[in-house]
Amino acid sequence: MKMHPVNDWVLLRPMASEKETAGGIVIPESAQEKPTRGEVQAVGRGRVENERDDRGHSTGKKKFIETELKAGQTVLFRRYGTDEVDVGGEKLLMVREGDILGIL
Repeated sequence: MKMHPVNDWVLLRPMASEKETAGGIVIPESAQEKPTRGEVQAVGRGRVENERDDRGHSTGKKKFIETELKAGQTVLFRRYGTDEVDVGGEKLLMVREGDILGIL
């Protein structure tokens, strides 16, 4: 099954979190942190926003802001604020482009 996000949503394959410390101590699954890195699988086209004047007031016009991300990029994202989805038996994450902190 294929999935294509809409608006500014991004579909990510999370990268596994560390299972062992640098000193060799094994971290149990219950204590492992949620992943914060992932590979972009698909992105929506972008979002529509209200235009604003110099004082920050809405002009009543709308503008389209294209998504900057592309499939295949590795990104850093917020730990919380993701939605887990099952796509073809694989657990992937959906995040808003605004929750992406950077491209690695």
